[in-house]
Amino acid sequence: MKETELSGHISSQFDHELDSLRGRLLKMGGLVEQQLSAAVSILSEGPPQDADHLRGKEKQVNRMEVSIDEAALRLLVRRQPAAGDLRMLIAILKTNTDLERIGDEAERAAAMATSLLRKEHRLPGYHVENIRAIGAHVCNMMAGGLDAFARGDTRQALEVIRMEDKLNQDYAALLKQLLTYLMEEPRHAQTGMDSIWLGRSLERIGDHTCNICEYVIYVDTGRDVRHTDLKTMERHFNRDG
Repeated sequence: MKETELSGHISSQFDHELDSLRGRLLKMGGLVEQQLSAAVSILSEGPPQDADHLRGKEKQVNRMEVSIDEAALRLLVRRQPAAGDLRMLIAILKTNTDLERIGDEAERAAAMATSLLRKEHRLPGYHVENIRAIGAHVCNMMAGGLDAFARGDTRQALEVIRMEDKLNQDYAALLKQLLTYLMEEPRHAQTGMDSIWLGRSLERIGDHTCNICEYVIYVDTGRDVRHTDLKTMERHFNRDG
């Protein structure tokens, strides 16, 4: 085999391995998205009939995180990629971690939502509706973030990051309402605290989703936009685009 043919063969093998790894990561993302959807639906539909099934998804996500990490590191050492391929591998490793953490937060949110429904003293309905609205918003962010990663769509990634402003505003308003509730209903402090932790888990899921979108931008542009405010991101994007 000629040197040019060998080089092309190795390059083709690497592309196949990288695509396979991305596919595994997106499959993991789909499982995590199911965890989040199930957690958010508890406040509307009640605790799931098969809680063991949800716990099984959590264990599966954890196994996939370890497997993807190991595969990505092996690929990094064996192939020693550069430029865009290296950025993609780094993004896969980081997204893998964020997805696992989203799964953890979704499991915590499901536990808090279930606890709220089983309490003798129920949270006032308007608080529940506000939490549901935040949950629906976070689900939309998650779906958009995974789609942006799958398609390498920087514009969509930015759209999802823009959604964080509303999430932060809604979460701040909810927190203020729940703290007032705690002061007015000290006998039901546990109900209030479970609600706060539920809201906090949903807010953290939004943060991790934005991290994934930042990796999409990094792969496409080579620019590390972590800890960068949205206006600066948009300015750089408009200038580069």
